[in-house]
Amino acid sequence: MAILYESSFSDIRFTHTRDERPDSDAFKMHTHDECEICFFYSGKAIFHIEGSQYPLQSGDILIMRPAESHYIRVDSSQPYERAVLHFSPQLVEQIDPEGSLLKPFYDREAGHMNRFRDSDFSDPDHLVYLRNFQKPSTAQRLQITTSLFPLLNELYKIFLCRDEETIDTGNNDTTAGRMIRYINRHLHDPLDLNRICERFFISRSQLCRIFKQATGTSVRDYITVKRLIEARDYLRGGMSAQKVATNCGFNDYSTFYRAYCKRFGVSPQQEKNGRPADEEA
Repeated sequence: MAILYESSFSDIRFTHTRDERPDSDAFKMHTHDECEICFFYSGKAIFHIEGSQYPLQSGDILIMRPAESHYIRVDSSQPYERAVLHFSPQLVEQIDPEGSLLKPFYDREAGHMNRFRDSDFSDPDHLVYLRNFQKPSTAQRLQITTSLFPLLNELYKIFLCRDEETIDTGNNDTTAGRMIRYINRHLHDPLDLNRICERFFISRSQLCRIFKQATGTSVRDYITVKRLIEARDYLRGGMSAQKVATNCGFNDYSTFYRAYCKRFGVSPQQEKNGRPADEEA
């Protein structure tokens, strides 16, 4: 992978990369703390977000909110070029306390309405903002943030104008999409493979195969990661670790403790006390 441009700060980072021979196995399902905007330049790829599939064409923009799982399948026969912007939601909240600019990220179901096509924009201003992200500057963070806010405003205007006939939900009316929505709505409930199989009238082998193909991970790992991310939010909000484990669907505290340490590199109590995690979700 060739890095064409990179700029990183504590609350915002931008990368522009190109893979001449992309390898799909290198792109794993993941989540993170930040909001993400992904610009697709070229290649042949399908973006998977919470079970929805978005076949990409040049000029597409994908948005993901924190904890929204996603990965991409790329065709190795064509070079894959993209630019990705990650930013902290708190950065935007300081400027927009009412939360309007983040509505396209949060005011929708996970895996829905993630894609904006080039034709959605009435003028090419969004391309100007994209170019500004990687212009050389002595005040790089300022230049990136001052281009981020008008870009978010463009996405917000498009989001407001979408209706039932024009909403781009991706290909999510599938068994995998319905399973993922079911899991996300019942994270606090007992969730095992048998219960999900009974709900969707499929065998365990079918469930595992469909889910792995749609998300790039197993059902158990997906549920665990989602619960741990939610647990971290509760801990940072001051809830006791024992109560967090119960609220987030873990059968016992020791299971929760081991999974939390493995995922984030700190114990639940350390997280609650404000010690930063050693690795990003």
